[in-house]
Amino acid sequence: MNRLYDYEGDEPDTDGRDDPEATLKRVARVGDQACADAEQLLVACLAPVETHLNSISAFRRVRSNVERDWELRYRMAPPNGRPDWRLEVGISVDHDRGAMRSWIWCKGGQRASNSVLRTLERGFSGGTLNWHPGSMALAEAKIEFSGDIEEPVPQEPIIDAIIKSIQSLTVDEVIAIDAIARI
Repeated sequence: MNRLYDYEGDEPDTDGRDDPEATLKRVARVGDQACADAEQLLVACLAPVETHLNSISAFRRVRSNVERDWELRYRMAPPNGRPDWRLEVGISVDHDRGAMRSWIWCKGGQRASNSVLRTLERGFSGGTLNWHPGSMALAEAKIEFSGDIEEPVPQEPIIDAIIKSIQSLTVDEVIAIDAIARI
């Protein structure tokens, strides 16, 4: 799929395909639907996540193309502190794992992520997912596909799990994580 879906202008690899044109049309349809579905999942998280972040931190959304990148990212700082943006929180749709994931990142690499995991007492290391050092997942919700492009994916359980994982962050945790990132 990745070799054939052309969203960045590269020439797709159709070598060995019986009908390359028909294959590319099918791939484009599936890829476009996947991008639209990922965007819909992420956009459904925007308001509740931003409302919560506003209650526990200073934050700003990192601008991106949600439909293309399949990710929402926010820079965070403790409330009433100098916003030096040592923390990020976000939501990603991982097409390889077929899952939506909430995550947090802080400066300080693997040492910092281990300390954050101990502080939060939840989540798992992003190192197990080949993420950047300092990353950890708060939650992962599997996206169950039926195999029929016309049948919608049940979104509510996925969205609810991801929103709850971010809403579980507290002001005290943001302050503690920021302190870890400063070491």
